Amino acid sequence: MSDNPIQLTASQITSAEKLLASKDSEISSLRQQLIDGENSFNALADEHNKLAADLSEKEAELARIKQSLDTESRHRLEQAVAYEQLNAEMAMKCEQLAVKEASLYKRLMELQTDRSRTESTFGQTSLRNIPKIPSFDGQPISFNRWIFGVDELFTNYPGLSDFQKRILVVDSLKGDARSWYDAEPDGNIDIWDNLRQSLSKQFGGTESLIMALDKVYSMRLTDKSDFNSFIQQVRPVIKIVTGDNSKLAIVMLRKQIDTSIRKYLPEIANETFEQFEQRLKAQVNEIQSIPARVPVDRQYSMEVDPVVAAIKSEDTAPINATQYSSQFNSRFYPATPRFNSHQYRNPFQRNTKLHSRENTTMTKAQFEEYVRNSQCYNCGQKGHLRSSCTKPPRSTRFMNPILSESLDEGKDKAQ
Repeated sequence: MSDNPIQLTASQITSAEKLLASKDSEISSLRQQLIDGENSFNALADEHNKLAADLSEKEAELARIKQSLDTESRHRLEQAVAYEQLNAEMAMKCEQLAVKEASLYKRLMELQTDRSRTESTFGQTSLRNIPKIPSFDGQPISFNRWIFGVDELFTNYPGLSDFQKRILVVDSLKGDARSWYDAEPDGNIDIWDNLRQSLSKQFGGTESLIMALDKVYSMRLTDKSDFNSFIQQVRPVIKIVTGDNSKLAIVMLRKQIDTSIRKYLPEIANETFEQFEQRLKAQVNEIQSIPARVPVDRQYSMEVDPVVAAIKSEDTAPINATQYSSQFNSRFYPATPRFNSHQYRNPFQRNTKLHSRENTTMTKAQFEEYVRNSQCYNCGQKGHLRSSCTKPPRSTRFMNPILSESLDEGKDKAQ
């Protein structure tokens, strides 16, 4: 490097000093930004550590909750097992108690059998005061109810001897049941217990349930059926199959109702069998009150405004004023009295009342949906019926189409 001195002017030195000062200030600014960035990073790191600690606490709390739930589930399962064991023990004790009661009743019957002749005679005469057992014709479908009535009668009259019980029961057997009794071996009917067991074996069991289902499926309610006769036959049969389950009973009954009646019976939640029966009776009475020749759908059909259409005459010859009266009357009037009579004034028996909420069989929701999708025949707008239209009724001008066309043709030919 040369030792020659560099000559700098004052302005260059001043510029260099200003540049150095600006660089120093820029370095200071960057250093401050670096410090601020480090502080922000440290704050975020602290916040991250805090959130991580909170997350760990939440996870620990969740683990404790899961553990408590598992413990509670095991505890409930143990309680359920204990409850089932208790039920089993109670059932066993009830069975033992029933066996003891049976032996006690058997002993009482033996003691009553050993009474003196005088007491036996008095017991025979007292049969006149005992209600008569309803007859049983051997139908398995009615056996359970019949045998229940027999047991209830014997419970209310504990003084009856074994012989008296058999006399009362045998006297109530009719038809197939009596034929079965006559053909049954003596060992199966020598005492009341054996007779009852034989009756249950012959007419009870699953056969009665199958016959009940067959009887239900063989019956059907239509708009021409007698409702009282139908319900009196089907109600006890459905009760045998469903017991106290109203929902199942309603489903079985609905399947045996004709579609022409069932479509007016929407399903209602939590409805009892008795309520559905009353609703069905009202609907059947309403349908049967309509004349037989009137279809149900036409009775509740939608109203439609009349449409005027011209009918072309077969004879195209012009008709003047002097010829019109006799010719028109002879050609068209003879048929009109038939349709002007009272019988044919409304040949289809349509409902002449405006369709409204009061004279419809729809539910409220169905009727509102029907109104939303309907078009008014008065103003042409959608969303309401003509019966609720606020605009003035539209006038319809009627004229005789045959006369109008005949006169028009006469004018054309005259020209």
